[in-house]
Amino acid sequence: MLKVAIRVDGGPKIGMGHITRCLALAEELANNDCNITFITRNDISSITKIKEYGFDVNVIDIFTIDEEINYITRIINQFDILITDSYEIDYNYLYTIKKTGVFLVSIDDLNEHDFPCDIVINGNIYAEDLNYKDVTGKTRFLLGPKYVLMRKEFRDLPKKQIKNKVENILITMGGSDPKGVTIKVLKALMSDRNLRSLNIDVVIGPSFNKELVTEINEFAKNNKNISTSYNVNATIMRELMIKTDIAISAGGSTLYELAAAGVPTIAVIVADNQIKNVNKWVSQHAIVKVTQISDVKNNIEKLIFDNNTRQMMSNISSSLVDGLGTIRCTKEIIYNRSKLS
Repeated sequence: MLKVAIRVDGGPKIGMGHITRCLALAEELANNDCNITFITRNDISSITKIKEYGFDVNVIDIFTIDEEINYITRIINQFDILITDSYEIDYNYLYTIKKTGVFLVSIDDLNEHDFPCDIVINGNIYAEDLNYKDVTGKTRFLLGPKYVLMRKEFRDLPKKQIKNKVENILITMGGSDPKGVTIKVLKALMSDRNLRSLNIDVVIGPSFNKELVTEINEFAKNNKNISTSYNVNATIMRELMIKTDIAISAGGSTLYELAAAGVPTIAVIVADNQIKNVNKWVSQHAIVKVTQISDVKNNIEKLIFDNNTRQMMSNISSSLVDGLGTIRCTKEIIYNRSKLS
């Protein structure tokens, strides 16, 4: 049995995307006879999420990156594989850890430094545009949507049926919504009399602040066509995506789940690190992008009355993401680690 440590962070500022994709990978590794331990900072929503999946959590309350490197170096001999997924981890961190001889895997989005690793995973649609450099001469790069890490619930989804009449809208801004985009979108939609007959499902993430959650729930009480779901699991998220006709989503990892489900999607850029992702999806004619909340309403109206565009978006997005990336990455990790034994 291989022992695997996963060093990942999540929370209100950075969202829950890193945690979610690492949990997807952890489940598949566990199904392949690996023992998993998560190592994460002291964020309650992240810790709770990991424990819900039944994995051990090692919480680090260490203030400097150098202290963390020393800590990881001390405990790494307990593990066969270390997987990292954190924007705080840099070249020096990875280089120091790799010198211990551990099999090192990095999950990345941005290629902001070199990766002295055995495997680098970047499942983003723009990953092959980043020009990764192989500094070890033997790093395996798993790039593009073929390798996007997704939960098992988003495999084998039924083909999206594009209806003539749009009835259901899904709003999902990810695990956190520090800018309060969810309530702004709701208010924009409800300001249009023509959109008030739509059924709107709103997903509230585990790291939404309490004031925002209260405001969304109060708004929903006064608009009977709005339903809210808090901190939904993957099964419920899958069902919401199957049900919906159009989604309004943040521009992060949720776009890949929506693509697998073939959902015509309007993406709202809520953080700078989503710009590259959203622009690449737009270049493929797979989604519609908005940069201002005021544009959401107009784009919804356009899509409602344009079945052909919705069908095209659905076909393109579902052809780009088949939901099997987690299986492919797991096979690569286990196979390449086994070559060292």
